[in-house]
Amino acid sequence: MAPNTTECSKLITGCIACGKQNGLLQCSQCKVVHFCGQEHQRKYWPEHKIVCKKIGKARKELEVKQKNARDTMTDMMGIDAASIMGRKADGNHRREQLRLAGQILEIPTHVAVETALDHMIDLRNLPISSNCDVLEMVASCLIRLGRD
Repeated sequence: MAPNTTECSKLITGCIACGKQNGLLQCSQCKVVHFCGQEHQRKYWPEHKIVCKKIGKARKELEVKQKNARDTMTDMMGIDAASIMGRKADGNHRREQLRLAGQILEIPTHVAVETALDHMIDLRNLPISSNCDVLEMVASCLIRLGRD
């Protein structure tokens, strides 16, 4: 059985190996691929591991940059910066978030495109001088999800 895909863009839903929709296991590292069981997880791992590891690494790097930005603000202001800001809107954060979203989009699943879209919308709301590339990625995600 081929994986189920959405009509608009051929994004995979359900198990990435067979398309089963129920009782799915989420990949613990990338969080955007689902498997119907350990058999398909093991079988698909050689194909999935390269992009999965890139996504996992990018997630960790983004989390470190966000924590460092909050810690820096806390040190500078003498207050808990996390209580007044979610993250520092600087170029490093923006680059890491864009890189993560781009790597997530390498996975052709509905969940992956939704996750990347969430990252782009989050970036769009930050006070950054130019959001043209972010808006293009948002538009691309919306088209792939059939929301154009």
